[in-house]
Amino acid sequence: MLREERFRKILKVLESQGFTTAESLSKTFYISLPTVYRDLREMEHLKLIVRRNGGAMCSSDERETSAVDFR
Repeated sequence: MLREERFRKILKVLESQGFTTAESLSKTFYISLPTVYRDLREMEHLKLIVRRNGGAMCSSDERETSAVDFR
C-alpha cells in the first residue's frame, strides 16, 4: 500500500471515529507499528492530524478540508 493511500485510509478512520490508537491502525491495515508511527508523525507535520497518547485524532483544519494533496 502506498503512503498516500495509507494517509487517506487513516484520515477516513479518524473522521469516522474521532480518535484511534496506533495499535488499532496497525491491525486494521496490516502494517507494522513503526510504519504507523512514521505515518502519524508525517501527517502531524503536514497538519492533517494531532497525535495524542499512542494514537491520533483529526486536526480541526482537517474536518473543514475535504481534498488533500500529499505531493
